[in-house]
Amino acid sequence: MMCRAVDGCAPFIDMYNASSFLECLGRGVDKTGIHVLAWAVMPNHVHLMVRCGEVGLDSFSRSVLVSFAMRYNKGNGRRGHLFQGRFRSILVEEGRYARELIRYIHLNPIRAGMLDTLDALASYPLTGHRGIVEGCPEKWHDVDSLFALLSDGGDDAGRVYDSMLRDGHSEIDTSMMRTGNLILGKSGVEEASGEPLSSRRYECWGAVLGSKQFALSTIDSSVHLSGVRTP
Repeated sequence: MMCRAVDGCAPFIDMYNASSFLECLGRGVDKTGIHVLAWAVMPNHVHLMVRCGEVGLDSFSRSVLVSFAMRYNKGNGRRGHLFQGRFRSILVEEGRYARELIRYIHLNPIRAGMLDTLDALASYPLTGHRGIVEGCPEKWHDVDSLFALLSDGGDDAGRVYDSMLRDGHSEIDTSMMRTGNLILGKSGVEEASGEPLSSRRYECWGAVLGSKQFALSTIDSSVHLSGVRTP
């Protein structure tokens, strides 16, 4: 999922507010049982790769975003919405798609030009990468589940993760990490066009990052998509 602040607002530009958000995130995890596998806090937006349980993304996002917005507004003498509408969410297939999303999220500060190297990223406190490298992740960061996604074939997940980030080359168009490559629509599975889902809300159920077979199986098995509006 990804949430972005309203135009011109960068609530996470300083460590005080960024740390406050991470505290709200931890409380939201404790409250809802959501598993956070990868995360990055940027100056004006947040990326999270999560695994839902019985509680969906709507409840989780309200728990985190509303509580942080109230703190931020009170501390900065402002009123009104802090984030741009509803968060964006994409259903992700395990395997290479999930691995690429993990890499995309944790490399965000380098891709955005905020940091130059992986060595710098290893000491940067606002992604899950530092905790993985140092062996002391945030208590709410489910590194075990992240490593389980990377240990295909019995390979050492830590080495796979390190190699994956050092390689830096994505097998998948990185724009798909924000929009998905497929859309679940009323007429079935369609190729994503890059058009915001909000503009297609009456004909679109949600976005998928994965294979067409995975998207079709999602529809055929009538799996409930947490955070995706259904007709």
